[in-house]
Amino acid sequence: MFADVANAHAWVEAAQALALRALVAPCPAHVPRLAPIVTLSDRVTRILALNPSALTLRGTNTYLVGTGRERALIDCGEGRAGYDALLLRAMRERGVERITCVVCTHWHPDHVGGLARVRRALGYDVPAYKVIRKNKGEWVASEQTRGSVRAYVPVEDDDVIRVEGATLRALRTPGHTVDHACFALEEEGAIFAGDCVLNGSTTDFEDLTAYSTSLGRLKDELASFGKRGTTLGGENRLYPSHGDVVVDGAAKVNGYIAHRVSRENMLMNTLREHVREGLTTWELTRAMYASLVSTLVLYTSCAKITRLHLQKMLDDGVVRESHTASALSKLTFGALGGDVVRYHAVSP
Repeated sequence: MFADVANAHAWVEAAQALALRALVAPCPAHVPRLAPIVTLSDRVTRILALNPSALTLRGTNTYLVGTGRERALIDCGEGRAGYDALLLRAMRERGVERITCVVCTHWHPDHVGGLARVRRALGYDVPAYKVIRKNKGEWVASEQTRGSVRAYVPVEDDDVIRVEGATLRALRTPGHTVDHACFALEEEGAIFAGDCVLNGSTTDFEDLTAYSTSLGRLKDELASFGKRGTTLGGENRLYPSHGDVVVDGAAKVNGYIAHRVSRENMLMNTLREHVREGLTTWELTRAMYASLVSTLVLYTSCAKITRLHLQKMLDDGVVRESHTASALSKLTFGALGGDVVRYHAVSP
């Protein structure tokens, strides 16, 4: 579709995806192997997207959901060769004649990049459901946008998508990305967790404040299933987008929450050691991680994590920032350079 070809956002995201594919290391050998197709419950079949790496582990999980001849597909991989054949094989072996919709957890290419290939393999324009990023060149699906891989049926919080044997309820869980959504499988009391929770590593995030809230929501949803007395065998289970099934979802989510709290406590303790002068983001990053990781990881991953934690701590009111003119700004009377921002622990 011409609108996709002319979409600047699509080109930028495609370039980012290619760079990531070229630079990211292979999947570590110690990560447990997963079968390319496996039945996980009466309602759920997992199909690997054939894109293993250090970030995706054994690959992105996609899920065929339902019990009838028409089922839903959660995420569709990034378009790697062979995935479409796996999908068709899984459908054939389970008596599935049609995919009624692709339900996308978020915009990352390993979750939505395979949409065009899946549509070609199926032979029809299967609709895709997703929280829409209107400011990133995504549209509401219509007759005018038919065939576009950036046109979606919009998903809002608590929307319900039904196929025979499966009721999927949308749970808005931003943080990993602004558009991230998990999907509760009501019949099992389980949740398709997307990239909010993985099995085998921790996840990345764009907004730690939002992500922390989303973890709390997952915890509450799992608890609510238990209170409702779901007895179909899947209660408390998470189906993550990377790694094997999480049997004890509550324990996994609690572990994620504890990890973030522990990291924040370490940052606060370091800031308290420098109460008077405070620390810049980079000074805090070096104090926390320099002896633990390589310089490359320090500059990239650790610096980003520190910035996101500091923003959350500012939002929570436990940290304040101060601004002073940089040396270059002073020398040029403000014409060049900017402020040096330092962060200070707020006394309880």
